[in-house]
Parts: sequence; structure tokens; C-alpha cells
Amino acid sequence: MPLRRFRRPIASLSVAAISACSGGIDTTAPIGQTPVDTMPPPIQREMRGLWIATVANIDWPSRTGLTAAQQQAELADILDRATAAGLNAVMFHIRPAADGVYSSSIEPWASMLTGTQGKDPGYDPLAFAVTEAHARGLEIHAWINGRHVWPGLATCRVADGTASAFTTAEIPNQIALTRTRPAGTGHMLYNTSTTLKKSGGAVAASLSALYATPALVPASPWLDSTPPPTPLVSVSGRTVQMTPGAGEEPRWWVVRSRTSGTWSTRVLFGDLRTLTLGQDADRALLTAVDQAGNVSSAATWQKP
Repeated sequence: MPLRRFRRPIASLSVAAISACSGGIDTTAPIGQTPVDTMPPPIQREMRGLWIATVANIDWPSRTGLTAAQQQAELADILDRATAAGLNAVMFHIRPAADGVYSSSIEPWASMLTGTQGKDPGYDPLAFAVTEAHARGLEIHAWINGRHVWPGLATCRVADGTASAFTTAEIPNQIALTRTRPAGTGHMLYNTSTTLKKSGGAVAASLSALYATPALVPASPWLDSTPPPTPLVSVSGRTVQMTPGAGEEPRWWVVRSRTSGTWSTRVLFGDLRTLTLGQDADRALLTAVDQAGNVSSAATWQKP
């Protein structure tokens, strides 16, 4: 399933300036202190996935019979919440019951869209989901009741009213444990409603510290292991111009920038060509990411 170029914040740091007043020493700063040029943070990798279950309207749409506009608004809201929560991928259930949520000459339209299997919902939900996910810097994977290489974490069991219910600390603890294992390259949360909406989004809130820094989904070198060419970066005022290297369009951009002493990271979809830096940004690194997740060398800009 096509990925789109991520838009996610990357760390931006601005070196603190030590000022000397003309005619004397600034006694507010330690004598002899010199600015330290901190290094940019590494690009993190981790699958932070979310299942969007469509069968029986578990997650989306909330009920059958909604108009196309209502369905689209609900799906856009899910993707907005996923982005805000720090997730980087969604698994969209496209074959809920021997039918589909995409236009097909073979499979009938899914009944959970309109209430009637085979009835055209008036748009292609999968195409809409791909466009909207990529615009938010999210990968989207087609889920056809298959197996995945990352462990699924049952957010649906948090405070589910049973004697064996998970506490809100359980999912963060499982993620922390996964990260200690050599092959622990990520996880997927089941399901959307219990992760993002139940109890005011309590599960998503419990993960905020773990997802504080944006991450790319792990690369797939068995598909392609050649890194994309180094892009070109130029800055005019606060506007960054991003130009792909010759020969390959990026799927995503990773932008690390430094502003007022702090690095930030953003993952953006690769069709973007400009972005705006923070008011006091003094350094930026631009990295291209291809469809298999390979990264280029970074193009660097430093404020004169």
C-alpha cells in the first residue's frame, strides 16, 4: 500500500548565544562559557500502528447509513487523533466480510458502509484514507485479516469492566518491555475506539511520553536497500525549499531543525516542497525517505 510522505516534527535546536555588552562583561553569564553546537538527534525507527476495524462497525464508520461526507469526516477525525497521539501508521480493515471498502470489479461493496452489501457508498473509502493518511504523515497498510510482524497490544482490555481488565499502565509497560528486546521494532494497538476515544482518550494519553519523538516505520530492505539521492535544501527567511535529488522522488521527508536551543523532528509527505521554520531557527537537516524506508544523507542548512 502506498505510503505518503510523513509530516512529523523533528527536533530543532538553537544554540544559546552568550552576549557580551560593549564596554564590559555580561555578569549574567558564566565567565569563559562558550556556545556548544549540539548534534542533531538520530532519526528514530519504530512501528507505532493502529488497527481501524470496520467489520460490524467496530471503529468506522460508527454506524451504517451515514452519508459519504459523514463517513469521511469520521475517518478524518480518526486520522487526526492518531497523528496527535504520536502514531505513525494505521492498518485499515479493507475486507471486513467477504466484501470491500474499496472500488472493485470483483468484490462487492461492504455492507457496513450503507447497510446493503454491494451498494455504492458514493466514493472510494480506501482511496480517501490513503490521501488523508499521507497528508498527515501516516503510513497506511491494507488489512485483509492477515498476519503482521509486530505484536498486537489489546488496548480494548483497558478498563473493560472485567475482573482481568488492564490498568492504564499496562499498555505503556508492554511497549517498554517490547523495546528491551533485540527484535522489538514496534507494535500495533487494537483497536481505534479504545485507543483514541474511550474515557476521553486515556490510553492515547498514557502513551504520550513514549511517543514524544516522531519515528519512521522500520525500513523494508528486502524490497529495496538502495538509499535515495541526497536532496537539496535552501532557506529564504523562514521558508525552507526542499528539492529531491536527481532520479527518485521521496515518499517522505524528515526535517530536523533547531530553534531556541531545542531540536524538533517532523515527518512530512514527500510531495511537499516548502515548509516554515520556527522564528529563531538556526539549523536544519533535510533527509529523503523512499518507499522502502531507506534514508538519504542529510542536506544541511546553517544560519549565517
